[in-house]
Amino acid sequence: MLKRFAGAAILLLILAPGFKLAAAAPSSAPSSVPDPLASHLNPDGTLNLASGFSGTLDARGWALLADPQGGPRFVKAGGNTSPAFAAGSAKSGAASYTAGDENWDPRYVSAPGINGVVHALAVSDSSLYVGGMFDTVSGLSAANIAKWNGTEWETLGEGVDGVVLAIAISGTNVYVGGAFAVAGGVSATNIACWNGESWSALGAGVDNEDGSGNVAALAVLGSNLYAGGVFTHADAVSASNIACWNGSAWSALDAGLGDPDPENIPGVSVLAVRGTDLIAGGSFTTAGGVAATNIACWNGSAWSALGGGTDGTVLALAASGSNLYVGGNFLAAGGVAAANIACWDGSTWSALGAGVDETVFAIALSGNNLYAGGAFMSAGSGDAANIARWNGTAWSALSSGTGGSVFALAASGANLYVGGDFFSAGGLNAYNLALWNGFLWSTLGAGEGNVPFGSILKIAVSGADVYVGGSFRSVGYVAANNIARWNGSFWSALGSGVDGPVSALCLVGTDLYVGGSFATAGEVAAANIAKWDGGSWSALGDGVDDAVTAIAALGPDVYAGGNFATAGNLPANNIARWDGAAWSPLGEGLDGPVFALAAGADDLYAGGDFTTADGSVTANKIARWDGAAWSALDLGLDDVVHCIAIKGTNVYVGGNFTEAGGESASGVARWDGSSWFPLGDGVGNADTNASVTALDFAGEALFIGGSFTLAGTAGATNVARWDGTQWTALGGGVNQPVVTLAVGGTDVYFGGSFTRAGDQPSYHLAQWHDAPPPPNDNFEARIALSGSLVVTNGDNTGGSKQMDEPYHSGIYGGRSVWWSWTAPTSDTVTISTAGTAFDTVLAIYTGAELSALTEVASNDDDPNGGVTSRVTFSAAAGTPYQIAVDGYNGEYGNIALRIVVGVPPAITAQPQSQTVPAGATVTFSVAATGTVPLSYQWRLAGTNLPGATASSFTRTNVQLADAGNYSVEVANSAGSVTSQDAILTVNAPPLIIAQPQGQTVTEDDSVGFTVVVTGSPVLKYQWRFGGTNLPGATGTSYLINHAQAGQAGDYSVVVTNAFGSATSSNATLVVLVPPAILAQPLDQTVSPGSNATFSVTATGTAPLSYQWRFEGDDLPGATASVFTRTNVQPADAGNYSVMVTNLAGGILSSNAALTLLAPQPVALLSPQRLENGQFQFTVTGAVNQVFSILASTDLQAWTSLRTNTLTNGSQVYIDSEATNFTHRFYRGLSAP
Repeated sequence: MLKRFAGAAILLLILAPGFKLAAAAPSSAPSSVPDPLASHLNPDGTLNLASGFSGTLDARGWALLADPQGGPRFVKAGGNTSPAFAAGSAKSGAASYTAGDENWDPRYVSAPGINGVVHALAVSDSSLYVGGMFDTVSGLSAANIAKWNGTEWETLGEGVDGVVLAIAISGTNVYVGGAFAVAGGVSATNIACWNGESWSALGAGVDNEDGSGNVAALAVLGSNLYAGGVFTHADAVSASNIACWNGSAWSALDAGLGDPDPENIPGVSVLAVRGTDLIAGGSFTTAGGVAATNIACWNGSAWSALGGGTDGTVLALAASGSNLYVGGNFLAAGGVAAANIACWDGSTWSALGAGVDETVFAIALSGNNLYAGGAFMSAGSGDAANIARWNGTAWSALSSGTGGSVFALAASGANLYVGGDFFSAGGLNAYNLALWNGFLWSTLGAGEGNVPFGSILKIAVSGADVYVGGSFRSVGYVAANNIARWNGSFWSALGSGVDGPVSALCLVGTDLYVGGSFATAGEVAAANIAKWDGGSWSALGDGVDDAVTAIAALGPDVYAGGNFATAGNLPANNIARWDGAAWSPLGEGLDGPVFALAAGADDLYAGGDFTTADGSVTANKIARWDGAAWSALDLGLDDVVHCIAIKGTNVYVGGNFTEAGGESASGVARWDGSSWFPLGDGVGNADTNASVTALDFAGEALFIGGSFTLAGTAGATNVARWDGTQWTALGGGVNQPVVTLAVGGTDVYFGGSFTRAGDQPSYHLAQWHDAPPPPNDNFEARIALSGSLVVTNGDNTGGSKQMDEPYHSGIYGGRSVWWSWTAPTSDTVTISTAGTAFDTVLAIYTGAELSALTEVASNDDDPNGGVTSRVTFSAAAGTPYQIAVDGYNGEYGNIALRIVVGVPPAITAQPQSQTVPAGATVTFSVAATGTVPLSYQWRLAGTNLPGATASSFTRTNVQLADAGNYSVEVANSAGSVTSQDAILTVNAPPLIIAQPQGQTVTEDDSVGFTVVVTGSPVLKYQWRFGGTNLPGATGTSYLINHAQAGQAGDYSVVVTNAFGSATSSNATLVVLVPPAILAQPLDQTVSPGSNATFSVTATGTAPLSYQWRFEGDDLPGATASVFTRTNVQPADAGNYSVMVTNLAGGILSSNAALTLLAPQPVALLSPQRLENGQFQFTVTGAVNQVFSILASTDLQAWTSLRTNTLTNGSQVYIDSEATNFTHRFYRGLSAP
């Protein structure tokens, strides 16, 4: 019992957080205080085993790698220490160094998940809490505990400083147990509480007397929290391995759980609640003094055994109704054979079928199913990798299970969260955490590295851009459906990608042609082939009816090959041409699938699994199309062709074949236009057929990838290089077959299902740097430098890491170059790589042999900022210093190196901020040390001030424009430093620099007044009208909407601050009121010859102007408010109107009609002869009627006697001439 329980605990802390061990149990912490790992390391990071130390080591902050002999070597976390790297070393076997491995790029090293072991899971509503020993979760820094909210990861403050072994949730509180001392900066011994915002301790926590205790299990029952583990006290209360926290204090559970045998170390591994009972499992023989073997029940007042218990450690519990399910490392329960898992029904034990073949660490219940996780390979009679399901009668696997141990399970609805120490789940890259939905596996969130999370089937390179196609949904942090672009630093998606696997890529200018098995590209329907123009997707007509596996361009045309029968709805057997507008077949095509296409100067070569071209031409696995007809290449190949590359007049092919043209050629061959030739001995495998699935040229070198272990007679794992005469390996190669490769400059990119390239992880994507080594690649070839000021350049492209070379600054680089500089004097020296375009690592050593160097100084990122490096140290005159410059994680390029002897400037007294009134004089000063002479340059807001080059700077008559941030750069031959900003604040009363302006507007228009003011904050504004404050008018401008006449007048503003006030000049507002007619001109009816007068009454801003009109035409001179028409005649009758105008507009009156009265007859009445002989009569008619009196003696000739007007409608007429006539006739006529 001691060996099993305590041994697992030691492994927990002796190994680095990223190290993976398939059977490491998540039980308890070690029994002694661990030593710091750093105190037991050799300079190269290997363990110093000669010290005689025996015990546990604290490896937090370190990651475990393999040394060149395959042994353990530790580096500080932050270098090449991703979870994937550690996982690759442990899961796949520690990869030993092979010459050339330094040429593999180390950046493609991550997968989704957690970079350390998961020991605990807990679900609350939609949130999952994860605990263990890790520091990142899918790229998010998280100290041993994190939360998944259903969409993304969150941290719990600063987390805890040690391993988390247990999590329990009560309301909004998350309780965490493990082996730690601090939670979120708060001292908390092995147990702590997170309330959603902050951490708190539970009293003094729990521990052993020697400080080696831990909490491995937590459970909530009612209002109490129970903690189990390895400890002797809770707070000051004696408590044997189990205790209760009631929210304010700890208490023991009777005598707790123990073992009287002093050779054994008892402990509690798991707690569960069943009804009102608390069940404890672990490694013990007594519970409260009662015999109880590894499992016991606490009913709130006393302990009891569960039958005969188990014959080995209990590590997992789950309760369902009256049944309690128990898992662990045992062979029997209550005397009943039960392989590592059993059921207690309250009175008896029973097995769950044949159980599982190794340890069960976790159990979870979901519906009618029980899930068991652990370190086993079978459940019942079937295979089940580390996780299995029990449906009540039989065991079944969860797909292909996990690639490592399962330590924690948590069920939420139909979802099962799985945590532990694994690298895959159901074949997916899933590091230490995965989700099973009842049918399928998935990961939570994206990983932190530069790899597609799925299969890579094709790669294409254009300049610095690498296009990757395959079957994946994300790349690094970026969602990308089956295709993505890598620019050397970042991944990006191509729109929304395509909805199925990509197996063919072809670059034509700026266009990328993509083939595969998909129906849409972006939002565009595209049957198995599409084009990406850099910004959007487009279809190639109706596409083809099945998978496209090869694309090539020849002239203006694009050719597609695959396994299809139609292209653009036309018959096309496995190959077709797209001319930019339409598809056409190539004769009768080929009688089998096409896997490879390559374009020569005039011809197109097709390879695949076919025997006939154009219906009748025998063409074994390869054929040539000359634009009009198909032809064979001699006898062709005896098995499938997967790839073709053309170099000059030669055609190179790779595949599964063993013969080319009837001659031996294993996997790769060359066609010179008339005959086939092997490439040396080709490729081979020890036990199975070898194949070449990808090939391409980088310069004169041919690179191949496939499935093989030999290239020629040289060992070469799945990748190799042919220089025209012989084969060479690419370091240790890649650990699984290669599907595709592409060349970009001197770099070769490989894609496939591998997880390692050379001696380092490289997940599905690998990059080989084929550049020649720089002249100072090796330590022995370091370039000598001298002098007090050295500025030089170099390049680490093609650089490598030597066998005995240290990890500079603890960082994996792999592309170092070397210089040697001898100090001319004893002084302070600064060496930097400032000006280098990539992320550098810099280290300085003394010593003449690579294996015996002593580090003097090292740096990754410049302390002053940036990703270049900078060190400062004291140099001794005449001492040679060895300078190594490397690229972080293998970055490379041109290097700028600068060596300066002397002490760089250091500011000892910063310039101080000042506040002064306007007009004052202000002086800023700085004090600095460093090698003289020191130079100074003062700046305002980052801009140099001319002539301000002394240690102090004075500004006289300061104004508001002088306020701002002042700083000074102090420099000497050793470097420069910039001071903190000193803020100059100028207190100035308001000064109006732009007065509000008077304005004239029309009524109902909007108008605004604005003032521009300088002065110290806070400026306050009060607008006035006629000297009276306007309520609410307190901004820099004042707006009047729909101005009215009553708002016309003088406006001003008073501006104030703490230092005075200023009143603006008046701005006069003139509001023009358009004319309005109050009394319209009236209709007139007059008799002909009389006068007619029209008038109008109007209001509006004066002066008003008038223009009378007759029938719409202006009447000359009629420009008053009254208009009179004299001697009205019939032509004057009609409509009269008047236009009234002013500066604001005009208005036209309504029409006034002038009507003439028609003539009426007159009557002659009351005739009589007067005594004097005159004749008299009365004339009557219409008032104002004009009439004429005529007289005749014969009724023939008439004489007019008078014309007059009947002013009153009646008039007496006397004919004084009547005395002259014996008779006379009279008549009256109305005038018109």
